[in-house]
Amino acid sequence: SGGTNAWDAGAVSKQASSGNAGVEFSCTRGQYHMIGLSHHGQDASQSYNDIDCALYCRSNGSLAAYENGKYTHAFAASYSNADRLQVRREGTAVTYWKGDTKLGTCSKAMVGLVHADSSMYYQKNSFEKVKWLSADAYVPTPAPTPSPTYSGTCSNGSLIAAHLPQRATTAARATRAITSPTSGA
Repeated sequence: SGGTNAWDAGAVSKQASSGNAGVEFSCTRGQYHMIGLSHHGQDASQSYNDIDCALYCRSNGSLAAYENGKYTHAFAASYSNADRLQVRREGTAVTYWKGDTKLGTCSKAMVGLVHADSSMYYQKNSFEKVKWLSADAYVPTPAPTPSPTYSGTCSNGSLIAAHLPQRATTAARATRAITSPTSGA
């Protein structure tokens, strides 16, 4: 990143599934970030434009859906730092969740392998308690496996690679160093 706030930091998991799968996470209020599912295993741009079905956590606590970089709709629900959010696929349908409440459905049918994918706007953004969800009843993969479940705060991209298993850290380290907010994101 070049020292300004922009949608140019993120990560994609190497962990993937061709069956039912998803990603669970918590967002930090006061930041802008998106996380969801992609059909590819590489971050084409670090932007949210390459996330097929994304849940957008706005800094004011509101939630919205984006598909391939395009806004689709806002959800009535808001989030707190403690809320458990999910984007998950069952069959070919991708759904957005807050706790046990279904917020909506992505209009894209996703077939084949899916990966967790993320993008962040502010410098020093973070996701917390990120977990890859397995195919059976969305139970996190138990350790010790090649793709363990981690929890904690991602900061400066250093733990994003750990939270989204086996991701090359080059993209994750693109997280910026300045934390001043920018309006209009």
